[in-house]
Amino acid sequence: MPALTVINGTYDAGIHSLVEQSSFMEGLLTLSLQDYIHGNFHETSIPVLLFLDQEMVLNIPKDVLKIFVINFPAVLIGKNNNVSQRVSNEKASLLEGYLPKDFSHRSFKEILRNTIKPDVWNSRTMVFADLEIQRACQEVRFRGEQLMIKGFSYRILLVLAEHMGEVVSREVLSQSLPKRKRASLRNIDTHIKQLRQNKGLDDLIRCVRPIGYCLAAAPLYQKQN
Repeated sequence: MPALTVINGTYDAGIHSLVEQSSFMEGLLTLSLQDYIHGNFHETSIPVLLFLDQEMVLNIPKDVLKIFVINFPAVLIGKNNNVSQRVSNEKASLLEGYLPKDFSHRSFKEILRNTIKPDVWNSRTMVFADLEIQRACQEVRFRGEQLMIKGFSYRILLVLAEHMGEVVSREVLSQSLPKRKRASLRNIDTHIKQLRQNKGLDDLIRCVRPIGYCLAAAPLYQKQN
């Protein structure tokens, strides 16, 4: 499954940046609305969702918005009473959902889960700049080079990636292992050690004592931008 792409059609700089950051944390690529219109995107990526703010919705002709939503859902960011008054009912009816201007990452994830089909979401390729996790074939690449990560080590890395930037406890990580290997949390440390031996991962997987481990987002996000 190719990487999934979010189309970031927002004028407001703060909202635009928040969409970019939230998309990255989920392993999604982003594309400006202008680039999408001009066809400037990789043919292997799949546009799955369009984010718009109030100003963009007001400036997009109704017929053009209709064409967009045929291909993928559209979500309005920054809904308030003023938006309801200024956006026509017909345009509003084309929108799949709404997020507040200062939306949380949790609410962003809920929108993704509610609008993207589970089979597409669960088999997507997660892209974090140099690091790619191809869920459909359970392969991991760093700067295009396939890493020798398989089995339980892959499962643990996937859990860390699904919680990018968050500290994940050893107890939670152990749930990705079969019951016979959950008795000792030292098994998690062993697999983490094996993961860190792979190219690029030593600096990305951080130990947060005494809780667990974290896949650091900042180094990857800085490279992507």
